Amino acid sequence: MSKNTQFWILISIGLLLIIVINTVIFPSYIAQLDAVSSNVETIFDLSYFYTPDQAYAKIAAFGSQGVPIIHKLTAVDFLYIIIYSFTYYFLLRKYIPTVFPTRKSLQKLAPFVIAVFDICENLGYSTLIRYYPERLDGLAYFTAFSTAIKWSLVAFLVPFGVVVLIGALKKQIVG
Repeated sequence: MSKNTQFWILISIGLLLIIVINTVIFPSYIAQLDAVSSNVETIFDLSYFYTPDQAYAKIAAFGSQGVPIIHKLTAVDFLYIIIYSFTYYFLLRKYIPTVFPTRKSLQKLAPFVIAVFDICENLGYSTLIRYYPERLDGLAYFTAFSTAIKWSLVAFLVPFGVVVLIGALKKQIVG
């Protein structure tokens, strides 16, 4: 089996897992959370930024039945972080040199930088939940900051990734 075939098998598995986690597993946990919690507008991961008061309102809304669901969701999210960071890194590593052959690109490392902030966010809100009802406002701000940086980097990476993939396809088609 060629390296190119191996590459595409791994990327396909990574993308398939990303799709399954986003369309089946995460929505399943969100539905469970909605069934046992009161007024949870969104989980921490899907917010852009929140204040400590908003964070603690979310935690209170999870209730005692929602906390175990959040812990399971967080465990899956850690696995998801590994899957998406490596999948997108390998895609960018393969195609950035095709589109930008004359420069070294640190953009291919963006999925790992996003992963670091995603991990900080998960550890932060897991700690907030663990110590609730004690308030750790400094940690709540750090967690919110991590969430905001994560989503800001995603907002950069998605259009950049589209440009890279379009450029790579164009080079393959045109030559």
